[in-house]
Amino acid sequence: MTDTFQILVNATPQQANEKTTLAQAAVQFGAQPPYVLLLNHHFIASSQHDQITLKPNDIIEVISAIQGG
Repeated sequence: MTDTFQILVNATPQQANEKTTLAQAAVQFGAQPPYVLLLNHHFIASSQHDQITLKPNDIIEVISAIQGG
């Protein structure tokens, strides 16, 4: 059994476990492309989203593009 822990996604508490990737957390939060992710205030390249597993109390910021004119 894998224990869960808390992370923050855009200041909203979410549950994760030791196998949760950054990409999975973004999907769980409901992020829709295009977006960029910051992990603990550091930009993470999209090529790394599936490779980074989360730790307790990680802070994720999802920044979405806004279209306008």
